[in-house]
Amino acid sequence: MTKPPTPDHKFGSLRGLIWTLFFTLFCLAGPLQGQSVRAFGQDPGDFAKDFSKHLTELVGKKEVEPILAAFEPYFLDPTWDGDGAQREAFMRVAREMLRRRVVTTEPWLELVQLFQTWSWPAGHYEQGQSDRFFLELEREFKRASRKEMETFLHTYQGLSDATNPLAIRLYDDGQLSWWYLDGLLEVSPANDGDTALFRLTEGRLLGRMKQDSIEVAEVELLYNPITGVAQALGGRVEWLRAGFGPGELYANFPRWEAALHTPGIQVDSVTLFTSSFMKEGMIGEAVPILSLGGFEDRLTGRNSPDNAIYPRFEAYDQNIEIDAFFCFGFARAKGPLHLYLRQHQSVGAQIGALRYSVRRTAQSHVRDHHSLGRFGQHLPPQE
Repeated sequence: MTKPPTPDHKFGSLRGLIWTLFFTLFCLAGPLQGQSVRAFGQDPGDFAKDFSKHLTELVGKKEVEPILAAFEPYFLDPTWDGDGAQREAFMRVAREMLRRRVVTTEPWLELVQLFQTWSWPAGHYEQGQSDRFFLELEREFKRASRKEMETFLHTYQGLSDATNPLAIRLYDDGQLSWWYLDGLLEVSPANDGDTALFRLTEGRLLGRMKQDSIEVAEVELLYNPITGVAQALGGRVEWLRAGFGPGELYANFPRWEAALHTPGIQVDSVTLFTSSFMKEGMIGEAVPILSLGGFEDRLTGRNSPDNAIYPRFEAYDQNIEIDAFFCFGFARAKGPLHLYLRQHQSVGAQIGALRYSVRRTAQSHVRDHHSLGRFGQHLPPQE
């Protein structure tokens, strides 16, 4: 019969001492960060005290003082007695965030900023637009995960930040971000639907990730921050990453759509231009060398002329007709010129049914062909 193990009384006393020390330290330290406030009061006055205590624990007393100095008087202003529906919505959302244990600092601060920006006493938006925002806020939070809550607040804060109106943040997940620069923003009227749409004009769209960037100039957007989709009109992308200068090689866009939660764009029926061919009598104005094709650009981190693989263009047709034009290095063309486009391994371009990336390369010479430039355009051999 096997004897039971003999207890080690020295080890047992040491274990008891460790547990006693741990319990003492826990009591002295108090609850974990953000957990001491278990609920917010129902009355606005009690809510403000509990909410201020919660923010102080999350942010720190010194850092939170200026924030609370602006929030508390605004939240308790007697003006709310006339119409307190938006304040009540804010309180319900805050309770939901507390219940879901949102313990990071940024979402709480963004909630405060959005409340002070979108609520009707601030006067930044029409009453209907303001009401719609708080309805959206509650509606989305009822079915959102904690991460989706944080994304909603962060996205709307970027769209509502008045401190830098020339750099509007449309989307940001910590790695990928999309911005609208140097433009104007307006919010759709309240009677246009239950979701606010943001119209951005006279600016440019900029995507950033992995020290790489995509820029679409001269583009208008109608952006839905809930879906992350932007309906776009127009736009122009240059092959700057591939080593070309401004105006040397670029694509013009028609109507298109961008999903800003993805690190790239795809556009159909674009037109490719090059300054190697200029309109006759209009020096300085490039002509289209490839009318209609598919365009793709992605953020990859490969952003130098030596390794760039984007932007890409796929021509729909290899047979291109160009009206009277000037070609640098050649005489004036008389009448329309028919170009036959082909791929050559020494040229950083693939034309026709093949997708390709355009990059600056030395001018190539193909046997029995007369080169017209460095983009892979060649005259067919003379018979």
